[in-house]
Amino acid sequence: MLELKFTETYRKWENGPKPLRELECLKVQFPAILQPVRDTDLLAGIAAYGAIGFSPKDDEEFAWYMRPKAMEELIQAHPECRSELEEARDYWKGRKLKAATRASYSELVAGRLPSDDLDDVYPAYPLYRMTGCIVDYHKLLNLGLPGLLDESRVRLETEESEEKRFFYEGQIGAVNLLKDCLLFYEADCLKQAKRRDAGRAAELEEMADNLRFLTENAPETFWQAAQLAWLYSIVAHTLDYGRMDDYLGPFLKRDLETGRIELPFAQRIVDSLWLLIADKRTTVHGRVVIGGRGRKEESAADLFSLCALEASRRVRRGEPQLSLRCYRGMNRSVFRKALKLLGEGTTFPILYNDEENIPAVERALKVSGEEAQEYYPFGCGEYVIAGKSFGSPNGVINLARVLELTLQEGDWADFESLYREYLEKIRWYVEALAAQEAQEYRAAGEAADFLLLSLLYDDCTARGKGLFSGGIRYLGGTLECYGNITASDSLTALNRLVYQEENISLKELKVALQKDFNGQEELRKRLLEVPKFGNHDPAADGMAHRLHWDLCRMVAGEGKKNGLYTYLPVLINNDHNVRFGRTTGATPDGRKAGRPLTNGNSPADGADKNGLTALLLSMASMDHKLTAGIVQNVKLGKTLFSTEEMLKKTAALIGAYFQAGGSQLMITVVSARELKDAQLHPENYQNLFVRVGGYSGRFISLPKEVQEDIIERTLYE
Repeated sequence: MLELKFTETYRKWENGPKPLRELECLKVQFPAILQPVRDTDLLAGIAAYGAIGFSPKDDEEFAWYMRPKAMEELIQAHPECRSELEEARDYWKGRKLKAATRASYSELVAGRLPSDDLDDVYPAYPLYRMTGCIVDYHKLLNLGLPGLLDESRVRLETEESEEKRFFYEGQIGAVNLLKDCLLFYEADCLKQAKRRDAGRAAELEEMADNLRFLTENAPETFWQAAQLAWLYSIVAHTLDYGRMDDYLGPFLKRDLETGRIELPFAQRIVDSLWLLIADKRTTVHGRVVIGGRGRKEESAADLFSLCALEASRRVRRGEPQLSLRCYRGMNRSVFRKALKLLGEGTTFPILYNDEENIPAVERALKVSGEEAQEYYPFGCGEYVIAGKSFGSPNGVINLARVLELTLQEGDWADFESLYREYLEKIRWYVEALAAQEAQEYRAAGEAADFLLLSLLYDDCTARGKGLFSGGIRYLGGTLECYGNITASDSLTALNRLVYQEENISLKELKVALQKDFNGQEELRKRLLEVPKFGNHDPAADGMAHRLHWDLCRMVAGEGKKNGLYTYLPVLINNDHNVRFGRTTGATPDGRKAGRPLTNGNSPADGADKNGLTALLLSMASMDHKLTAGIVQNVKLGKTLFSTEEMLKKTAALIGAYFQAGGSQLMITVVSARELKDAQLHPENYQNLFVRVGGYSGRFISLPKEVQEDIIERTLYE
């Protein structure tokens, strides 16, 4: 049984060199967990992770993991091995990185972040993950496995440090492991070819030829390049796939020009890749980025971009999260196809504005302008530099809940005193979150070198060090921030009614909040009438900007104290606005207790009353130069995409939004009638997708309260 063999191998190497321990365990895991090629696949690579194993990003852990639920199911299924499996389970309980990380917290961190349960009542929580591994796929395809082997072998031959020699031996072993996986699938394809009809047999035989070729050569064809990139992502367990048009486009263009491949078959390869990505079901990952400045062969990349857009039209799933980087002078046919795709209700692509984001990333991530062109949004919208930086979001803060706690603890004669106290309360949590992030990286570096990832991250091989052991060039952190607009709208209301107009006292307001406005309907009405973010109102937008900028500077400062290259907030959302809303009481913006918080950098549901242009101008006005990303959702009606004339108007509107400084836009195209009818007749809406926050979800599969939150968002026709 793999779980027992894996545990046995780890115990054998527990006190041995870290990279060799990792390698020996990986050799137990692969190719054992690889699954056969399916009849629909044109690319080989499916993994079924067991109850115990190694992964840079497991569902619950990172590095060495043990899934308690899966382990219990395994014990029940194999009573003949009960004692051995229970022993393995107990062995790993104390070695899971989550437990080890929490055990290493300082008194400050442990005291301020007492819970790991996001459904608890605290405003800040640590997360346990290494996410956002965006490797250098160009290096993989340019060098191929032979080139990667040579790179590490040359270093090994001249290296005198024993520690670094172990690292290079581990890297060499990791490349050979990739070879073993290629050969596993070659044999699988040939075996299946014998049992399939002539057409499918021919495909499987060519797949086998590609797999064999890649063991000794860098890829030469589009099919080979796609195969190597995909299988690497499976074995390394990366969940995001880089600027795919940039690294696959040149192969596609060359094959089309030479007649090696025809476009319909190339499209089938891309469709197959999209299905494989979708079947991973990672929810918030699965990013494929197309478009943008800095691509090596723009025309070739655009050829692939069109195929990628078409694949998203054909494969209507929540992944891959196709993202289009837009810029002045881009291929108009790509942008037009993107708009038509959005109009069909796919929710993809997510749109990013290079004109705003590249200079913002250059400043925020402290990289050169050339490096900033390689920015990559992952997860719910955080930015990293492919192959150079890491910025895992390992902590969350509920800004609305922090304001609630602040108001419970004092009374202030003026707004500025209250605001300063609020910022200090935020800082109290951010200090702990920054320290926790740094500690989690240390724990990751002590646990493993992440050999497969280190092959494709700048400086790891040159330095002879693992990803989190001093190898990566830019090791930063990210803080997920929720309820920021709920908080800023609340501050606007406090300032206006309590301190400027003096219509009510702070004591009266606090009593009303404690009662959840029961019997205080008139007061609540006045709070709701105070200007809200999303209407291009100077007071409301100005407060949002002020809070945002103060937060950005605070977070960056705490990261520097803890030795992080960068530490940046990201204004994102998934369904956490609903989740954190449950544990947040009534707020001074008029929101009742338990109701959802605002979604990313979007207004409160229904608060944007001055039209789409005003909404977009509010969103565009936020400063992006000290963030790791900002998520902005809009819900548009189908009429905006219904004719060529309307498409032109919608394109012009998005262009104006970008020109005004908008960094990103996620668009759901749907009618209110569809959403309400889908709740009543879900069987009729299997392909109805919506943007939840930083990810897309099948509407009928979402929890009822998340559905209601989406329905209540303003729909612009």
